[in-house]
Amino acid sequence: MTTIDLLAGVARATITPPIGIPLTGFAGRGPAEGVHDELRATTLALVSGSVRAVIITADLLYFPAPLTAQLRAEIERRTGVPARNVLLCASHTHYGPATGDNDGTETPADVAAYLAHLTYVLAGTAQAALTRLHPVNLGFGEGESFIGINRRERRPDGQIVLGQNPDGPCDRSVRVTRLDTTDGTPLAALVNFACHPVSAASGMRLVSGDYIAEMRRLVESFTGATCLFLQGAAGNINPIEMRHSMEPARRLGVMLGGEAAKVVESITTTSTKGGLAVRSEQVALPALTLTSLEDGEREVAERRAQAERLRAENPASGSLYWAETRLRCAEAMLASLRGGPPLPPVPAELTALRFGDIALVTAPGEIFTETGMEVKRRSPLPHTCFVGYTNGSIGYVPVPAAYAEGGYEVTHACRVAPEAAGMIEETSLRLLAEAA
Repeated sequence: MTTIDLLAGVARATITPPIGIPLTGFAGRGPAEGVHDELRATTLALVSGSVRAVIITADLLYFPAPLTAQLRAEIERRTGVPARNVLLCASHTHYGPATGDNDGTETPADVAAYLAHLTYVLAGTAQAALTRLHPVNLGFGEGESFIGINRRERRPDGQIVLGQNPDGPCDRSVRVTRLDTTDGTPLAALVNFACHPVSAASGMRLVSGDYIAEMRRLVESFTGATCLFLQGAAGNINPIEMRHSMEPARRLGVMLGGEAAKVVESITTTSTKGGLAVRSEQVALPALTLTSLEDGEREVAERRAQAERLRAENPASGSLYWAETRLRCAEAMLASLRGGPPLPPVPAELTALRFGDIALVTAPGEIFTETGMEVKRRSPLPHTCFVGYTNGSIGYVPVPAAYAEGGYEVTHACRVAPEAAGMIEETSLRLLAEAA
């Protein structure tokens, strides 16, 4: 009697929010004015013997911790798949709905209603995928794309700004996993690539999956496989083209989709051995802090003055949002330096999921491209994909050298100390080894 090593099923749902919902990804932008393309959530269920796992990819900015916990609990209740074996992978589109805040602010009524509905929709895709299981063969291929560029541009005065740095690190790898039913029918294609979905720039108020939507459409139309996008370590990578138009999303999506489809078609799938394994760990990352009372007092004074100036100029601006966010962070760091409670560590759940000789390793933050590239290079498994923006949101995790340079990723949206990137790298490698 033949033993089936791996079963897989796919399901998809539309998760487009109502017009008028607050958008997220750029501060101070205003609500959605229309829909350019539908947002999708696509689920892949994997089963081998008694081990089951679910991968959900969604056109969302991120999955905040409360939503992550709620979704995983509902999926476990409905399907019996352990919550720790559920991966919630956001594409990180900046043209999607707010998904709830981590700062304790009140959630708007329309966002709360959307999230309540979203929970049951995504849990339903997990249920559906598990009812559509097929024995599958696997294959892996790799290409490259040049639609992304390092965004940490250094000005002549030494300041780091959000721009283009063609000499900076940039992961161009397009990693593709193909799953076919045993009769050779394409079932799913997992595309792993690292690039911020921000091609329409910061003022766009149309709902969109950005370049990912066009990439997915093209891959599916050419290959017949359901396409799932796994965003990589894109913390410091932006598209090569950004302007107030949806044309860059179309063009970049065609460029990436063409490469991904070519890789899909080049893959020969074979029967799988080794089944399915999942390993995860909650890591306590040290919080970002200041080195001295003097630095803390100066930082608070500067940020308070900036916030007061922006309040007087334009209370609705995105710049004010960031100024007030940075002020709160500086005040908390200063209070800790003055003898107050120490800043709590930042929890981050890392997961390694292996099926056959292919592995995904996930992290809940905006990981710099250097970290993702190094994990893939050092992985004990030959075909490894690094996936960010999964099962939570902890902000940016720069590499240590970036802290002294400054720049938006460090000064505005980072909560963790310089050691965090190394901790994520080493823990990822250990989990991969255990899964192997």
